[in-house]
Amino acid sequence: MRILGLLLILISVGFMAFDFAGGFLGGMFLGAATAGGIVLVIYGKFKLNN
Repeated sequence: MRILGLLLILISVGFMAFDFAGGFLGGMFLGAATAGGIVLVIYGKFKLNN
């Protein structure tokens, strides 16, 4: 029973680490996409003004 409990804790910790890594990568991707969108909008406005 003790080994089973340890295994469950290890699995849950593993899933938490995996979820955190996925969230971090997703956040980086979203941040890059948002920054790219802002740059495109600023570039478009600059092009329209000139």
